[in-house]
Amino acid sequence: MKRIGEIIRDLKIGIEKKDFARNDDIESIWFRIIGDELKGHCYVSKIHKDTMVVKVDSSIYLSELNFRKDKLVDAMKRETGGRIRKIIFTI
Repeated sequence: MKRIGEIIRDLKIGIEKKDFARNDDIESIWFRIIGDELKGHCYVSKIHKDTMVVKVDSSIYLSELNFRKDKLVDAMKRETGGRIRKIIFTI
């Protein structure tokens, strides 16, 4: 029989793995939405609550992503079931 501490530890590890998998899924969705043209110039650096932070490698691509931001947010909301509601782009 497992001790309560072991059960809690196993549960915590399981939850962390599930969150990590969901974040990987979100990054896959992001790359599919932005397409090959932008894929090599940005990556998801952080997800906190309903906000996704995307690092961009140059100001040109930052401007392009900001120009498309409303459509990208709508697509992420739709594809993630509302888990992502805001996107912040940074260099």
